[in-house]
Amino acid sequence: MMKKWMLAVLLLVLGNLAFSQTGSVAQKLMQEVGQKYNGYSKLKLDFSLKVTDKKQQNTFGDDGVAFLDLKADKYKVDMADQTIISDGKSQWSILKEEREVQLTEVDHNDQSISPANLFTFYDKGFKSTLAKDEKLGATVLKVVDLSPMDTKRQYSKIRLRINNATKEIYDATVFDKSGSMYTYTIKKLQTAANIGNEVFTYDKSKYPQYELVDLR
Repeated sequence: MMKKWMLAVLLLVLGNLAFSQTGSVAQKLMQEVGQKYNGYSKLKLDFSLKVTDKKQQNTFGDDGVAFLDLKADKYKVDMADQTIISDGKSQWSILKEEREVQLTEVDHNDQSISPANLFTFYDKGFKSTLAKDEKLGATVLKVVDLSPMDTKRQYSKIRLRINNATKEIYDATVFDKSGSMYTYTIKKLQTAANIGNEVFTYDKSKYPQYELVDLR
């Protein structure tokens, strides 16, 4: 269950990297971030995950990579224990430890969140606050806190830290209501125009003896 929630949190973070905000200062900053990314077609993101469970006082981390075809709404997110692949119509969620593949349809609702719309997803359901700048060495990071207006969501806040010089996302932290924190740091971003369609195609031969659960 924890792994499925971690994957959902990742989709949430990717889906909220650039969107319209209320509040002129935060809105202007997010517009600048959006302009930085909106011209891209295909991207490769290397990222790291840090999970802090305050209740159990545990911390662990993982690394992953995301391949994105923004024009065709295709994506692949690969981590040690789980992978998600979408060809724009269907999504395969591969749980490696459970040896299970969950097949679902892609939700093309305007309010849905997925890696395919990470730089074009505009959500009006947040209250934004520009927090105090932070420094990472000589790098100035602008900090934006996003609080959901829907109090039924599983998280209380998303915090984005943005490189002020490049207007690129440095990291995003989701504050879960259970007290856990999920921090995704973008370690490297490449405009990888040579990503082939095979990256976004589920090949069952690569996952022998996995149970396919069709949830469509």
